[in-house]
Amino acid sequence: MVEESVQDNARTVEQVVRARIIDNWESLDEPEHLRTIRARILRDEQRAGYLLELYQKIRLTEEHSELQTDDSLEQSELQLSGLVVRQHNKLRVYNLIYQEIFDDNWIEKQLKNLRPYSESFRFWMDSGGTDESRLLRGLALQEAIEWAKEKSLSYQDKQFLAASKEKEIQVEIAAKEQEAALERERKDKEAAYSRNKMLREANKNAQRRISIGVVVVIVAIIGAATVGLLSRKQLNETFEEVKAVKQLNKLAGELENQKFSNSYYNEALRLSALSFNIDNHSLKQALLFAAQSQADQQLKKLKEAKQEIEKSETNLHIAEADKKS
Repeated sequence: MVEESVQDNARTVEQVVRARIIDNWESLDEPEHLRTIRARILRDEQRAGYLLELYQKIRLTEEHSELQTDDSLEQSELQLSGLVVRQHNKLRVYNLIYQEIFDDNWIEKQLKNLRPYSESFRFWMDSGGTDESRLLRGLALQEAIEWAKEKSLSYQDKQFLAASKEKEIQVEIAAKEQEAALERERKDKEAAYSRNKMLREANKNAQRRISIGVVVVIVAIIGAATVGLLSRKQLNETFEEVKAVKQLNKLAGELENQKFSNSYYNEALRLSALSFNIDNHSLKQALLFAAQSQADQQLKKLKEAKQEIEKSETNLHIAEADKKS
């Protein structure tokens, strides 16, 4: 300050401190002082993270009330480094120059060098351990776990890694459940598709069978109708034949009953007598012979009619049996 005071444009104390101590302090730290403080904090990598976090907590609480001392080994090491001082049973940063040089940016830089997850860890701590989006996953978590081996981690580091591991397990379980659900959905869709395909095939086959059945039924109906019509026609014809035969049979019966009365003969004689007024025995015999011949012809026809009746009755029985079937 004496040197600065003799200059034409003398600088203030703050300007001198910034220019000759704080700015570029690593290169201007001669004799070495600030670098010694840094080395004492960072010399043990396994404990450096906790010391930096403790120092960070002291800086955060110093604005309101200094951190209470608990005589822990970490607090003692931090005090021995010269960076903090114990006053009235509380810890605070030793002076404003230390506070300016070893600021929050310096702490984050050192933590980043120490932790591969420094930035995520800081955001997680700022959220009070509630921001799960900052937890590590996958390869980052595996690298952090590998890095943490054989290191004396702070309680917050352990909490962060444990929360990250638990979250990853939850994510894996959720992913497996989702995968299982998707697999079930896929199988359900395949089963539904198979069922629908079978139903479509069954409906198609049923429609084909129904179509064939309809055709068969139509053909059967047409055939039955045709057969029925033919049978009915044949039956009607048979009935007509039977009726005619019965009429012939009746007539034949009448003729047969009149065979011995010789009505034809008597009628012939009557007509001969009336027409010709002849009482000649030879002529009467001739007329009688003619009437007898005519009667014989009628009897012959009668026999033939009886045969036709028998044949028609047989056909009638056959037609009735076909009609019933």
